[in-house]
Amino acid sequence: MRMRMNESVSLLSMKIIASRDRAPDVWGADVPGAYAHRFGGTPQPKSMTDKPIVGLLGMFRAGLLGLVMLGPCLAGDEDLAVVELFTSQGCYSCPPAEAFLRELAHEQPQVLALEFHVDYWDDLVYGSAGKWKDPFSDPSFTLRQRGYNQRPLDGRRGVYTPQMIINGQHAEVGSDRARIAPLLDRAASLKPLSVRVARADAGILVTVGGSQDGSAGIWLVSFDRELKTSVTAGENQGKMLVSNNVVRELRRIGDWRGMEVSIPVDVMLGPHQGCAVLVQSIAPGPVLGVGRCPEA
Repeated sequence: MRMRMNESVSLLSMKIIASRDRAPDVWGADVPGAYAHRFGGTPQPKSMTDKPIVGLLGMFRAGLLGLVMLGPCLAGDEDLAVVELFTSQGCYSCPPAEAFLRELAHEQPQVLALEFHVDYWDDLVYGSAGKWKDPFSDPSFTLRQRGYNQRPLDGRRGVYTPQMIINGQHAEVGSDRARIAPLLDRAASLKPLSVRVARADAGILVTVGGSQDGSAGIWLVSFDRELKTSVTAGENQGKMLVSNNVVRELRRIGDWRGMEVSIPVDVMLGPHQGCAVLVQSIAPGPVLGVGRCPEA
């Protein structure tokens, strides 16, 4: 079964890479000046030299996996790749990466796609277009991105947008599909810890089990499935931006200490919201376990 799954998942990278011949547009990543290395001052945006190719992501059929079991009241033990996109509505290079994340969220059942809006673009002035404050930005998400880049991290390290971090271990420019697709092939593998999320009277019941030594944090991430924003200033002035799986809250709900643990959690979700549970050895660090919340 594992071999068939890997062969199936590899179709994803084949379709992404093959699409480069159909899409000549290229996009880079933006580093808000001094924010690439520290926070402070009044930096000006600049473009990085990399220009990843943007292609069309082919449909990946969920039936090929045969590994994700979702019941009406229970979710978990899923074979998921966790993709975190750090982005901003004030970043001109970010919409293509957000479009890529949207495709992952809608078409790839083996991917948990999350969109974190950082705040270091909010005060940057873009000529006559002025500045734009991202309504979904949160300084804690900036700290999360910075935390990833303060520890060993494979790939394209640094604090920039758009940046995708896969399973808390590898970073790439968020629109570079050709580089990211092979990472998803490897990342969609069983984690050392299982995470099961069940509905409960007052919310959900999270159960984490496995044989991993040491300790880890257990986190509940809540997100809006789709949000649309008419941008009236800044680098994306005049655009209607569509964001998916926009993280609104990241809350530590417990700890893993080497033994199975069950945690009742109060959570109220609206009709267009979702949630998931992450287990990470460091905050933030490698993802040791992940589970989606059951659909409402």
